[in-house]
Amino acid sequence: MRGTNHIVRATHHCKPYDDGVTGTTNKPSPSGEWPDLADQLEIAAALVRLSHIVQAAYGEIAASHNLTLTQAKLLCILKDSPRGMTELAQLLHLEKSSVSGLVDRIHQRQLIERQPSPADRRAVTIRLSAKGHKVATAFYVEGSCRLAKLVEHLSPRDRRRFSQLTTQIIEQSK
Repeated sequence: MRGTNHIVRATHHCKPYDDGVTGTTNKPSPSGEWPDLADQLEIAAALVRLSHIVQAAYGEIAASHNLTLTQAKLLCILKDSPRGMTELAQLLHLEKSSVSGLVDRIHQRQLIERQPSPADRRAVTIRLSAKGHKVATAFYVEGSCRLAKLVEHLSPRDRRRFSQLTTQIIEQSK
């Protein structure tokens, strides 16, 4: 019976609720039906397991490039374009002081460059150095290939559907 306690506790959170803090609510599906509790728990467990698989893969790839996961994420963000410190803090979900330390450590490895901001001379813009661009690209390519292998056993149709569904989930979470 020990194993059923977590299910009983979880049922409270799987029924319609508003957590009163973050505004998180549990809503019926677009068809107006409330998902079955067992389905909700199965989906939640699958998402958690998938998250662990993805994080483990990213962690291994980052380590192979002598990076932490957060450092790798920073490099991937900068791969697209230079960013200001405030924007980096928002994208990384970190405090500005944490981003400053992160940028300092990456700068010591000559993976990024600091440039004065053209809009505000007190601020800096962070961009990848040539070395940082190589590392970021290698991490991105290796990560993309490794994660693509997770779904290579699916049919092309199922891979497209998986991509569509995950995109919907991501868009709904914003």
